[in-house]
Amino acid sequence: MRGSEYEQFAYEKFRQLFPNATVTKNDYIHGSLSDLDREIDVSIKITVESQQLLYIVQCKDWKKPVDIKVLGEFSAVIKDVQASKGFLLCTSGFARSNHKYALALGIELVTIEDIKSDKWTTEIQIPIVYIRKINHYESSFQLIVNEALASKNRNTDLQISMNGLFSDDEGKTTIHNLEYLNKCIDSLEASSVIGVKQDIYRPNLHYMIADVWVPCGAFSFTLLSITRKYFLKYVTPEEYSQLRDHIRNLIYPLHITVKNEDMQFDESFIEVPDDKPPVIVGLFLEIEERTLAEAAQEKN
Repeated sequence: MRGSEYEQFAYEKFRQLFPNATVTKNDYIHGSLSDLDREIDVSIKITVESQQLLYIVQCKDWKKPVDIKVLGEFSAVIKDVQASKGFLLCTSGFARSNHKYALALGIELVTIEDIKSDKWTTEIQIPIVYIRKINHYESSFQLIVNEALASKNRNTDLQISMNGLFSDDEGKTTIHNLEYLNKCIDSLEASSVIGVKQDIYRPNLHYMIADVWVPCGAFSFTLLSITRKYFLKYVTPEEYSQLRDHIRNLIYPLHITVKNEDMQFDESFIEVPDDKPPVIVGLFLEIEERTLAEAAQEKN
């Protein structure tokens, strides 16, 4: 990527960064001081409350960092065309000693990085943090022993599983105890039910004991708390680009496409021991499990 190719590359990325602006490559802007038409690699014109702001971009596809002389020359162009800000791009970066001087001149020192660019020397991976919600509760339900259970299990010890099956249609459809409880919890606003006893009994609700459906007389739970566990994995994006601010050490995502847009929690995630995942400063994706109530609110 050399010369005009690098300018085209920068032009496309600044169009993504400023989608509501007029972005022009190889623009000519008349200088108010020099009375000359200045050739600008990329210009960005933005209208704010009927006032037009001008940003200009200068691209340097160099093998060494830019020096203070280049900053001075670019500053003169910024003043001449009356730009509000200048972006100086250099593929080889910038000397840290020039950062303060660039800020004083109204110049941003940035590089544009893209997974499809030959400027990348290593494979890009995006950290994904998955936040899993865990409900902590206590529950109680009442079982009404029927004749079928008494006859089948006479003179034997009954074993009751705490994650047995519930049904309210005589076994046509079933749901495990823990799944039933979690769905009931998710259907409520968690902030308003923590510590409050909730009645979740349904008519004709039965519980299976020793292969017999036994009627329930009552069923309730109390949500004690909701905690979160953090899991981490890295994915390689199909497309990815970013703008790196060298003065402030910030990263601005311009575009990202990952292979699995509907990211699901699976065994490829590694549990992180605390709530501060070891994610590098910069771009990362965070996915948190939604409750049924949250999903319903989004639809409305």
